[in-house]
Amino acid sequence: MEDLYKTEPAPIKPTVLRYALIGSLILVAFTLISQLTGLSTHPSWSVRTLTSLSSIIIMFLVFRSAIISYRDHENEGLVTLGKGFMISFWITLIMALVSTVFFIIMITYIDSSVIDFARDEAIRGMEEKGLSDDEIDQAMSYTEMFMGPVFFSIAAFFSTVVIGAIVGLVTAIIYKKEAPVKL
Repeated sequence: MEDLYKTEPAPIKPTVLRYALIGSLILVAFTLISQLTGLSTHPSWSVRTLTSLSSIIIMFLVFRSAIISYRDHENEGLVTLGKGFMISFWITLIMALVSTVFFIIMITYIDSSVIDFARDEAIRGMEEKGLSDDEIDQAMSYTEMFMGPVFFSIAAFFSTVVIGAIVGLVTAIIYKKEAPVKL
């Protein structure tokens, strides 16, 4: 009897690299546009939230495209939940690394307003709580170490990985297609 199902799944590396590159380029372009247009530091919380949600939607669409491409063009129409998640997770790691390097370059050489914005927001929040100028100065002296490019970059990397893992899992659940059970 002829075996209708592949015993070895296709390797994910070509799909991961292709879509990680595409996703990285899209996210870098989106970040640059949102930074230079002021969307990422907009005074309105809802505008900043929509900008962040747009990044998550971009990740979802990249993961969706990668999983569907792998499933339909490289693996005979099948992809397990685990394999779909691994595709998304490896893409996330590469995109997070590229985005972090770009973020360091951007805030160091192009536009550091995101750090200034975070500092101003921290001060505004303390003023709203009724802290005195001396208390604000003392609190800001402690928080200054967290307001630099290195900390922001580390935080951006890990938040991208966590969000990417969650979005990747949801995407893998939606687009998985496993082989029927042989009886």
